[in-house]
Amino acid sequence: MSVLMFKLRNKLWAVVLLFWGILIGFSRIYVGVHYPLDVLAGAIIGIVTAYLVYRYEDKIYDLWNRIINFVL
Repeated sequence: MSVLMFKLRNKLWAVVLLFWGILIGFSRIYVGVHYPLDVLAGAIIGIVTAYLVYRYEDKIYDLWNRIINFVL
């Protein structure tokens, strides 16, 4: 979410959501539910996925519409 808000130029929400994500990550480690590498890997996967969806959302939307129109 923070990546999306940063791209939408809403920097206040980007900082708030980034801080929230970091707090959740630390809490998962503190409680002992995850190892630090688990949290880091999840954060990297989430950031990359959010960026790719933002970058290619128009192409994905057009492709999805063509598939739906073909099926219907």
